[in-house]
Amino acid sequence: MGAWRLRAAALWHRRRRRHLPMIPVLRKRPRTTAAIALLLTLGWTAPGASQSVDGDAVTAPAPDASGAVTLDLDQSRALARGALRQGNAGLAHRLASALLRADPADAEARLILAASAAQLGEPALAYAEALRVHGQTDNRALRYEAAHVAAEAAFLQGRESLAQIWLRAAAQDADDDARMRQTAQDYRAVRARNPWRTQLSFSLAPTSNINNGASTDRLIVNGENTQATLSGDAQALSGMESRAVAQLGYRLAGDAGQMTEFGLRLENRSYLLSDSAKARAPGARGADFRYGSVELSVNRHLRRPGSTGPLSFGATVGQSFYGGRDLGQYLQLRAGRGATLAPGVNGALTLLVERQWRAVGDGGDTDTLALGGQLQRHFAAGFTGGLRLGLMHVAGEMRNARQNTLSLGVNIVPDRPWGPVQPGLTLGASLRDFPDYVLGLASVPDGRQDTRLSAELELLFPKLDAWGFAPTLTLTAARGSSNISRFDTRQLGVSLGFRSLF
Repeated sequence: MGAWRLRAAALWHRRRRRHLPMIPVLRKRPRTTAAIALLLTLGWTAPGASQSVDGDAVTAPAPDASGAVTLDLDQSRALARGALRQGNAGLAHRLASALLRADPADAEARLILAASAAQLGEPALAYAEALRVHGQTDNRALRYEAAHVAAEAAFLQGRESLAQIWLRAAAQDADDDARMRQTAQDYRAVRARNPWRTQLSFSLAPTSNINNGASTDRLIVNGENTQATLSGDAQALSGMESRAVAQLGYRLAGDAGQMTEFGLRLENRSYLLSDSAKARAPGARGADFRYGSVELSVNRHLRRPGSTGPLSFGATVGQSFYGGRDLGQYLQLRAGRGATLAPGVNGALTLLVERQWRAVGDGGDTDTLALGGQLQRHFAAGFTGGLRLGLMHVAGEMRNARQNTLSLGVNIVPDRPWGPVQPGLTLGASLRDFPDYVLGLASVPDGRQDTRLSAELELLFPKLDAWGFAPTLTLTAARGSSNISRFDTRQLGVSLGFRSLF
């Protein structure tokens, strides 16, 4: 076991002793019909002395002629709990073993055996016994503690991902806010040690515009009706969107000043057309608008002593697909700098350079340069506000690909839920200019100009969580305006998803 793991294990043990609650007895057992004879060498106090266990004094009876002290089951259980809290894992282990010999179905004793085994450096035994308790009892307090012990044992064996799974299982049985906060704290501590990072997300959203189509069937340019009619699949088509994203990352061993991570990201967006969309575009199918991408990335993070924030560099290579066809490949290079500007105020700057090799469409290969800035501040009124500003320039072989974009975003998130709901509001606006835009063989005077306004309200329901994941309901609305009516768009959507609480 590495030195860092030994230090982390010691911290875990101290934290578990501080927070270990009084585990309720599953059923009341007779105090006189069963007894355990324990030798004084177990660590019990002198005959007739009192041992304080969670504020309750347990008095040791006088030894018999052979020098043994006899305790009933409840006294032994209370002493075992107290020994575990005080760090006397050896005594707790022997007491729990004796209790199990008297009653193999004693779930509380088996849990104490598992917890003491973890402290004694026997994680395999601790995991097996905790797993047995978790699977055999319906008592939520016992299941919560058993899941925590299983997580600790998995962590001590170097199985951090398994430990995270067990902490999510503990969250399922956390019946108060204090236990949920403790579970979240332990989960974050394990995640910080785990070199593997896995993130899965899924959402299902009915939407009024799955293809970013026009809100009119007429082609109007600079206010003049060209008498041309847009095809059905160029107009807005409503339907259902399902989106799934899987991310896998691996972090190389580093220190507080530097870290390198490799990543894999998969995304898929699939669509089903509504009946009205099928009537508007009889030849269209949902699969025509399906989008997917595969990305490989590497990121390097540096933090120099005395700096106010991290410096990061990264590169991504990816392949995208649209409508079942190869859309193209891309290469991204990134650099970023974060900083703490004042107490409660954080900022960040990012620079991105991208090259796209397009396989289909009229855009051709493109080169993108993007600069972004973010500012986040916590307000004494009880919410956090964020401001985002972005500039982007795209150069391309084809005239219609060349563009300049200015974007602005604002988000507000209250510190605490409003009743059963934790809301979050995001507002956005963007301006895009295509200076050399053409329609067919004719150039558009002064090019194409688009504006877009959007709003998103996310509602998180933390009290409906399962395994540390809570459902989200997201309402979106967007409106795009252009001097070319093909790009006048409207979109309304409602999506259901899940988000991790920690």
